Amino acid sequence: MNKKIKNAVNYLKNKKIKIILLLALSVGFYSCGDDAEDNPTSDFPTEDKISIEQHVEQPGTLCDILEAAGIETYNVHKIKLSGFINGNDVSVIYSMPLEDADLSDVQIVGDGLSTSDNILPSNLFNTQIKQVALPKTIIEIGKEAFEKCNNLTSIVIPNSVTSINDFAFYGCSGLTSIDIQSDNCDVGGYAFKDCSSLISIKGSIGRGIIGSSAFEGCSSLSAINISETVHQISGNAFKNCTSLTSITIPQKVSSLGIWDLDNKLAKNPFSGCTALKEIHIKGSNPPKTASFDTYINITLYVPTGSKEAYKSHSIWGKFHSIIEE
Repeated sequence: MNKKIKNAVNYLKNKKIKIILLLALSVGFYSCGDDAEDNPTSDFPTEDKISIEQHVEQPGTLCDILEAAGIETYNVHKIKLSGFINGNDVSVIYSMPLEDADLSDVQIVGDGLSTSDNILPSNLFNTQIKQVALPKTIIEIGKEAFEKCNNLTSIVIPNSVTSINDFAFYGCSGLTSIDIQSDNCDVGGYAFKDCSSLISIKGSIGRGIIGSSAFEGCSSLSAINISETVHQISGNAFKNCTSLTSITIPQKVSSLGIWDLDNKLAKNPFSGCTALKEIHIKGSNPPKTASFDTYINITLYVPTGSKEAYKSHSIWGKFHSIIEE
């Protein structure tokens, strides 16, 4: 219950006035996302599950539309929207205990406060969400958009997306598959950290940078395809990906790790990858890199004619097995 309603209730108690009507009204206020951060979905019964399909022509009017239809948001478990939504509508959506949301025909409109044009905002869904169709027009997935949505099992990233921001899917422990339809999509820091059930990623990841700890703790991930446009793989990017057996580092990658205060690379992206057996590097010039955990059990594959350059490198030269291909 929001603070204004609590204060009103206490005032009326002191006046010895019955508060039944006020409590009923408070449910109405909640039903359209007022003070959504209080997570009303845990406070109201949800036995009567409702599925709705609605077009929103004017951004910010979803609450009015639902109220006119007599729909309480705390009963809406499945929704299909089309049209235009802004921050007010986002608050309404967040107040729903949604398990299934189809927003593929929605366009997100900036309101100058909580939403920007075509950017999926933070905290759009509650953690009950299991299935989502993202808007076809979004260019970014906002910070913490699906953080700890543990019931989410798969996600398709539209080809319009150029950035998956920090913590976007952090801690989504039930996520098993990702379909990245864009070949031009940066992955922010901690974006998929601790997605421990993630088995497969369809498509290639990265546009220029793969952020720090982006896939750290994805212990079920056995393979990953890094985009040819990536030039930096940041520190701990794949740390503790204990099922990862092979990795290919694209030609444009110039650094592996994160620069410390002494202007040295630290936090190797593959720290703790205990199953890693092969590293394939496509660049003839050895990229700058932080130290690896081991150099004995991993075979380093390098371009034909570049073996001597790698053998003479202060870090790459420590690998016991270097093979040209």
